[in-house]
Amino acid sequence: MGTRGRSQRRVAPQRGRLIVRLLAIDPGSCRSALVYYNTEKPVRGTFVTGPVESRFLIPNDEALGLIADQKFDRLIIEMIEGRGMRVGADVFRTCVWIGRFTEACYEKPVVEIYRRDIKLHVCGKTTAKDADIRQALIDFFGGDEGKTRAIGGVRCPTCKGKGWTGRKHVYCTKCTLADGWESAPGPCYSIVKDQWQALAVAVTYAARNRNEKGVAA
Repeated sequence: MGTRGRSQRRVAPQRGRLIVRLLAIDPGSCRSALVYYNTEKPVRGTFVTGPVESRFLIPNDEALGLIADQKFDRLIIEMIEGRGMRVGADVFRTCVWIGRFTEACYEKPVVEIYRRDIKLHVCGKTTAKDADIRQALIDFFGGDEGKTRAIGGVRCPTCKGKGWTGRKHVYCTKCTLADGWESAPGPCYSIVKDQWQALAVAVTYAARNRNEKGVAA
C-alpha cells in the first residue's frame, strides 16, 4: 500500500499482538455504517460462522459509544480525499466526525483508507460505483447462486421455512438440513445500504495487510 492508502496510526501496534477483530467505518455527516470484521473466520462461511460479526447503521453519537468500548483490535475508517472540487457542508461535517471517531479510539490503532484505494482493490477500477462495490463483495463472499450464497436467507418453498411438512411434522427433505432454508443466511445476510461500504473498508484493509500476524483476507 502506498502513502495514499496508508493511515496515520495514533497508537503503535504491539509486537506479537494478533490483529483479529476490526471495526470498519463508512463515516457520514449524521450517521455512519460500522462493521465488526473477524479476520480469523472463513470468508465463505455462514451468517454465524462468517467474518462479519455484526453491522450497524446508526447516528454518529451512538457510533462514538461503540468506539469507546474498544472491543476491537484496530479501527479502520474511510477517509475523505480532496480532488480539487467544490464540496458541501456535509463533507466538512463528516471530516469533523472522523476526527471525533479517531479521538474516541484512544487505546487502539486507527487506520485511514481512501475510497479510491477501496474501489481499486474491490473492483479493480477507481470509477466503480456503490452498486459495483456491493456486487463485487457478493461475489467475493460466495456469489448469489447455489445453496451457499453471500446473502442467502431464502426460505424453503416446500415447508415455508418451518423445516417440516404435514400434520405429523415430517422433516422437510427439500431444504438444507430440514432447517427451513432453501439457501441459508450467508456472511452478508442483513447487510444494507452504507454497511456495504463499511464492509469494503474492512475487506480492503484485511487483504492489504496479510503480512500482519492474525490478519488475512
